[in-house]
Amino acid sequence: MAFELNLAHMSISDLLEKAVESNEVIYTRANQRRLGKTKALMSYAEINQLPVIVPERLKRDYLKRYPKVRILGDAEVTYIDALPLILLCDEGVPKRTIEELKTRGHGVSGFLNESLEDSVMNAVNGEKSIIAFRKANPLLLKIELMDVDSELRTKAIVYNRHPYEKGNKE
Repeated sequence: MAFELNLAHMSISDLLEKAVESNEVIYTRANQRRLGKTKALMSYAEINQLPVIVPERLKRDYLKRYPKVRILGDAEVTYIDALPLILLCDEGVPKRTIEELKTRGHGVSGFLNESLEDSVMNAVNGEKSIIAFRKANPLLLKIELMDVDSELRTKAIVYNRHPYEKGNKE
């Protein structure tokens, strides 16, 4: 049984506790940001003395913020043989890492956001640009050619930079 993060039914801590009991992950959506998932996960890990798998790029930050929790990076966890039977994972850990640990007999629970993982992996592999993570800047210069031998006609397009100005300037 897979769990989905739905705060209308129960709190994050209660849902996490149920997910750990059944060795399932909690699926989250891209718009479920800044709700306290990581804080709840780390406090649960600290109370129950469980290690937490985090994305490798965030490991150093998590080690500083949560010194009482054993933090493992997702790249190193597949090479460690002496892992406990129950592991927790935070958002951003690849699904293939979780599946590999489950096939080796470990109970893995925590949060999984597949859309976040796909966009990060595609950006790293070069299939999508980093612009997927932030709003693209508007066009600032438009160049038109009528034919190959014609002169360049450029038109500067200035967009508003301040929210209190109305309309676009051309």
